[in-house]
Parts: sequence; C-alpha cells; structure tokens
Amino acid sequence: MRKILLGGLAATLVLLAAAPAFAQYHRRDRGYRPPPPRYYYAPAPRPRNNWVPYALGGLALGGLGAGMYYYNQRQCWDEFVGYDRRGREVFERYCR
Repeated sequence: MRKILLGGLAATLVLLAAAPAFAQYHRRDRGYRPPPPRYYYAPAPRPRNNWVPYALGGLALGGLGAGMYYYNQRQCWDEFVGYDRRGREVFERYCR
C-alpha cells in the first residue's frame, strides 16, 4: 500500500512539473505578425554600470551569513550537581 501511494505521489509530481512544458506553445500562433523589415542597423547597446543588484546581493549574503553565525552558536549552561568531599559546589556544563 505504501509503495502504491509513493508511486502515485511521484507520478503526480512528475506530471505537475511537466505541465508548463506542455502548455508552452498553446495558441502561440494566434495574432502572429512578422516584424517589419529593418533597413538600418541599430547601434550596439551601451554597457551599463548598474551596481544596485550587486549591492543588494552583498547585503543579502551578509545577512544570511550573520544569521547562520548566530543560529549555529552553541548554547551552554551550568547545572548544580552536588558537593564534593570538601564541601565545594560541583557544576556540570551542558551544551546543545
């Protein structure tokens, strides 16, 4: 029973993933007009020095790195266990 359910789930996921590929060319030719002929050559596009995506990407990566740093820090605490032979307190250190 379990194999049947997993097989059905896998088949459903494959069909759902392939559905956009089947619908890609649906009614693509309706209203098609060929582009007008070009009698001139357009100038080459000018390179743009757009720094904003790089700045936003750097900020996002920095925030992700800081979040991982603080998320992965170990939390430790000391718990009182008892006393030793001379009457001193004994603590155990536990970390997650």
